Amino acid sequence: MELRDPAAKSGPSEGQGRCPTLALVDLDPDRETFGPATLLVRRADLDSVELVRGVLGPSPVSLEELVRLTRGGGVLVLGDVALPPGAAPVAAVVLELDRAERRARLVALRVLDRLRGRGLGRRLFDGATMLLRSEGIERIDASAAVDAAAASFLTVAGFVPVLGADQPTLVYWL
Repeated sequence: MELRDPAAKSGPSEGQGRCPTLALVDLDPDRETFGPATLLVRRADLDSVELVRGVLGPSPVSLEELVRLTRGGGVLVLGDVALPPGAAPVAAVVLELDRAERRARLVALRVLDRLRGRGLGRRLFDGATMLLRSEGIERIDASAAVDAAAASFLTVAGFVPVLGADQPTLVYWL
């Protein structure tokens, strides 16, 4: 595998104090090699639903629901733009969007198991929140009934408990 040197990169970011982004160069399932590249948050399309299911693994999201949410623009993925367009994403977030109420509900967020703990989930979440904010979404709700790792992620990301809600709920204000 060949690692690209960020110093060899030319473009408008040179000399402006910007650091190169660390991303996956090779997403071969047997490798975990990182190198400078570009990770991009983008909306999933219907052609990538199976790839998204592969990232989500055992998930509370049925295929039918995933297709519906993808059509509604609520499925976003984190993928390496240096790879071919059909390459699998490294992380996915599934949101149920309610544009009329200017809110979203977090259905699932998952990073490939072998790549957890490297900031990819946070990178996906930050990119998704920027996109949602630009579209007028003001808050994201999440169930507070999650496992310890998910609860930790949500807390660190800035979700706070909603007092008096019918079900244990966390909210993130955009």
